[in-house]
Amino acid sequence: MLYLFQDNEKTRDVIIDHRFHKAIIGAQGANIRDIREKFNNVVILFPDQSKQSDVVSMRGRKHDVDQCYKYLQGIAQDMVIFVRTNKLYYIWRLQVVCSLLAVSLTEVLLSCQHCC
Repeated sequence: MLYLFQDNEKTRDVIIDHRFHKAIIGAQGANIRDIREKFNNVVILFPDQSKQSDVVSMRGRKHDVDQCYKYLQGIAQDMVIFVRTNKLYYIWRLQVVCSLLAVSLTEVLLSCQHCC
């Protein structure tokens, strides 16, 4: 495909943890289709999964690329917050279970190192 780069166009990379790419793309590409419809003047390129790269590239009109960048960056930040919140929740739950079993969290974590 021949792509002519014009004055009002730009490329920009957004850093998104490669572990989130699959979720952003969605089942059968449903999520990325919606994003591409929302920013239909932007070409969004995810790296090959085998490379485990965090760099997602965008190309298109300057304003649209900047808007898409903000949108994808917001999704990535929300995902990071969700993961951290869930980890904290599970640590809290583990602490509750430990207190009910009268064992220390350290004991449980040390025993997990042997089996996990």
